[in-house]
Amino acid sequence: MLKRICGVGLLIVTMLSSLAAQNNTITPTLQSVKKIDVCGDINSYEVLVLLTVGKITKADSLFGYNFEIKYDPSKIKFNFVSTIGTLSEFFEIKQFTISAADSAIYGTAGHLNPFLEPVEGDLPLLAIQGEWLGDCDDSSAVTLSYIAFTEEFKKNIVEPQQATVEAIIADKPDRKLIALFSDNQLNFDAQGAKETKLILNSNGKKVSNVKLDLKKNSSSFEISKVEPMNDNIVINKISDEGGLINIDISVNNQVLNDTLIVEIMNNSDIGKYSGIISIDNAIVGDCDCITRYEINNLVLVSDIADTTTVVEKDSETFVYYSRNCDCITVRTDKENEKIVKVYDINGKMIYLENTYEKHIRINAEKFARGIYIVEIDSKAEKIIKNLIKY
Repeated sequence: MLKRICGVGLLIVTMLSSLAAQNNTITPTLQSVKKIDVCGDINSYEVLVLLTVGKITKADSLFGYNFEIKYDPSKIKFNFVSTIGTLSEFFEIKQFTISAADSAIYGTAGHLNPFLEPVEGDLPLLAIQGEWLGDCDDSSAVTLSYIAFTEEFKKNIVEPQQATVEAIIADKPDRKLIALFSDNQLNFDAQGAKETKLILNSNGKKVSNVKLDLKKNSSSFEISKVEPMNDNIVINKISDEGGLINIDISVNNQVLNDTLIVEIMNNSDIGKYSGIISIDNAIVGDCDCITRYEINNLVLVSDIADTTTVVEKDSETFVYYSRNCDCITVRTDKENEKIVKVYDINGKMIYLENTYEKHIRINAEKFARGIYIVEIDSKAEKIIKNLIKY
């Protein structure tokens, strides 16, 4: 029993010794009070770093100290060291120097009068105030490279802890990029191009660059042109990656309230076809003040009636256009001399051939899409046919 009591007593002594050792140490710690919002107002750029040492009692005999703090002056401009509301406020003398050239803050505080009481309390040792210099997501270390207390100080110093000042673009509902097609649906009743508008707005927030990916899900339609309506935005590059149109845009005055003209080409055949152009992705520059996006899709509908047939029949003469060979075919049943002419919609003759052949094939590769008039003139008769190249 005596051995057991002695063992318990030794354990208690060990625990008390360990607790006393813990209470006899301090960990000087630099602490950044808040994150910097680089898209906020001037107050959001304020940097406040505290140097803490934990709770100090009169028995700890805190009569003075000196220190050195290192920082990056390219990211932070420290303006002054504040002692108001800190332990250092109660020292007789206080002297601090901020040197951007040395990337350092030097300081000392203490009592000259030996009859003054030691400083005590559960307050920061001091505070350093400044401002963030950047305008992008970033961070910067503030390091306590050296600290020493007067020889009367009873506590031992554990390895100091550095602070990290963090700058972010805070997520807020009004930091939104709007990219909306002005039309919900674009309807075609013939082949050809139509324009729609893509409205871009940053709600007054800073935007320097936007990358848009426009995706189409149908080969019947293509994006044939994208251009800005004014000179605030500049299209740096447009590329087509297998139906995904990448548009790289620079914004001159750093705020978007602009419009892109988007031309859609309908390549559909006769009948009903549909497709969708969606904004597959929208990305702003790394330092731009956008955290949310509002986008929509554009529905494309083509309904070309079969009254636009490309075959016309006279009793013995056929004229039609074939997309497979991109050619116009004229078929007659007479092998006599004839003159074949092709006119465009404006009445301009664009083809002439004198032939005896019953079957004539005309290369239409250089003919634009549209309506044409074909005239077959022989001594016996003159036949006029209309057709559409689609």
